[in-house]
Amino acid sequence: MEKYIETYQNYLSEVRKEIHKNFPEETNMIIEFINNWIDIIPVKEGWEEYIHSLQGVLLFHLWKILNWIGYEVLSGKYFEAFRDCRFVFEASILSVIMEDAIESRVYEKWKNLSPFDLKCEILRLWEALRDKGIYRKEDKTNRIRKLVEEHISKSNLSEEEKKEYLELYCSILCDERLKYNIPKMIEECKRFLPIEDKEQLLKDTWKILNKYTHFTNTFCDIVLDDPDFVFIETMNENLFKECFRAYFNTMDLFYCILCWRFPKVKEEMKDKVIDWWNKNFSLHLELTEGIVDGEKNGTGDP
Repeated sequence: MEKYIETYQNYLSEVRKEIHKNFPEETNMIIEFINNWIDIIPVKEGWEEYIHSLQGVLLFHLWKILNWIGYEVLSGKYFEAFRDCRFVFEASILSVIMEDAIESRVYEKWKNLSPFDLKCEILRLWEALRDKGIYRKEDKTNRIRKLVEEHISKSNLSEEEKKEYLELYCSILCDERLKYNIPKMIEECKRFLPIEDKEQLLKDTWKILNKYTHFTNTFCDIVLDDPDFVFIETMNENLFKECFRAYFNTMDLFYCILCWRFPKVKEEMKDKVIDWWNKNFSLHLELTEGIVDGEKNGTGDP
């Protein structure tokens, strides 16, 4: 097996060399995304501020994501890279809406922010509601309450605590925004992020990520144009450009959200990333610059 992997990696190395030769700046930007993670990740002593937020957990996971997506893009694994970018894009947008829906209610009730396990529980319930199509029902409020009651009844909470959590969870899960699709959530994110001028760009990026994630005529058309694509990884100029741009837009969005949520990341991005990036690359992180320059501020806290 190791011999096979070695042979396969040698072939992918040739693909990467060809891509680097044809797209040197884009290649360097992909590598710089990995370097940026080292600049913005918090020191261990400051982890407590991050580990209970959806964005914080995604930030820690970003090291694996960046290395893998970078490897995929540079190795000609374009469809795989599109799928992984879709995960980051969806998680980025959803985290803004979900965190606000949760934290605004939790803070109003308890005057502090919620732990990560509460967010996970809300996400599980939300996914169950979506799977059952409850958000499309006219009597969704009653159906949501019933599902939450069934869930909480199985817990070891006291009766008083069960009542308290029932009301809290229902108020969160009845948030109208949780029935939105991603394009509609992008519109809602304008309340928090300086994305007004980039709204259509983000919607188009989401459309592209979906186009390459699902089995559509897109895949078949590429095979018609380049039959070798079925068998082996190749340097495909058009696919690389579209894949890179979708990846770039996804990372710019995620950086923007991190800066909105964490003041320390915003400082590090301003001091260590943006200036260097603008001096060395022709393509700028415009969404990130917008929030670093103060178009919209805040930590994401109520």
